[in-house]
Amino acid sequence: MTSSISPFSRYLEGKTCIYGEHQEDYRVRSKEAVVAGGYMAREKGPDIFSELFNYFCLTRNQIAKDHHSACAQIFGAPRSYDRSTQDIVYSCTFLSDQYTEYNKIFMAQLLPFITSMQRNGLKAATTIDCCLSHTNQIDLELVSGEELQLYKSETIENEVEKLLGRRLSFATIMHDSATLHAIRSRSMTLYKVLMKSMGIEHIYRSFPKKLEAESNTTFVIGTFRFELTKKMYSMSRFFTWFDNSTPDPIKTMDSDSIVAIFHQDPFLIEDTLQVIKQMFKNALSWNRDRDSLEDLKDRTSLFRFTFVQCTPSHRGDGSIGDWLELVIYLFHGFINTKFNDDRLPCFEPLASLSLSRYRGTYDRIITISE
Repeated sequence: MTSSISPFSRYLEGKTCIYGEHQEDYRVRSKEAVVAGGYMAREKGPDIFSELFNYFCLTRNQIAKDHHSACAQIFGAPRSYDRSTQDIVYSCTFLSDQYTEYNKIFMAQLLPFITSMQRNGLKAATTIDCCLSHTNQIDLELVSGEELQLYKSETIENEVEKLLGRRLSFATIMHDSATLHAIRSRSMTLYKVLMKSMGIEHIYRSFPKKLEAESNTTFVIGTFRFELTKKMYSMSRFFTWFDNSTPDPIKTMDSDSIVAIFHQDPFLIEDTLQVIKQMFKNALSWNRDRDSLEDLKDRTSLFRFTFVQCTPSHRGDGSIGDWLELVIYLFHGFINTKFNDDRLPCFEPLASLSLSRYRGTYDRIITISE
């Protein structure tokens, strides 16, 4: 299969302090992975997702090990809940540093909602959008002052002790899979509080200087829900803040606040992957004699948006998602398709507050060509 397909956006080119000295090797091996994936899909047909996903996970893991990447062993490693393992990890991405542009993109969508909530004196609100026959909604909350006590680690420890009958540290609660499973099974209300507490604590630890005056801080918590198989699934959750001591707190969010996105709950990943599998199959089942190119882009963008919201691996899903997306186009003969260099494909859906926004920008992310 001769192909000029390009699975590498040059958006992050030159950031060797973060991405190592092996970007050229990564480009070559990414293309090799996509072409191999294309052959696999051609040979085995639309039901290839699980096998292809596992192959890409192993490939990304090997590249990380060969490049001596930090924490190479967790590239491509599954994040989903497994009763056989003791530890569980909740994955978070900050839209900061080399991703600052995406923080601004995210804020530009979020600030009008926060402004409206403040103007109307609301502590909670829901936004609803529909695209490609899928409904997505974001449940927004503003938390400040005494309300923050509910999310303090000591409060969580006390509530868990009441529920389980034993005293555990906040760190133990957050990383022990058996404990989390027990809390989730017995009290979903406490589990949801725990998830929000985790995000708030993570921001405090990551940006202590920005959040020195707790009494002046209002946290913004958003839960993204997406309709899959006619049921609303909880997907990613985001956290940010604003400083009430500034003259215009909402306006200063754009420059002073950072968005932290926690990817889907590990307990939900396996169910979501089954839906993603069907989306991938639907994209491979596109028929160029019957269906339009726009329809193929609809199917593929829906797949990629959902995959990013899920983020099933500890690390490496940016690459894995890129490769899976390009296999779809390669499978259909679009052998010169490439990601555009001024966009970072895995961050476009992550920084979109709706599927419709992502679909509307899709043509700026990728160039599809035979």
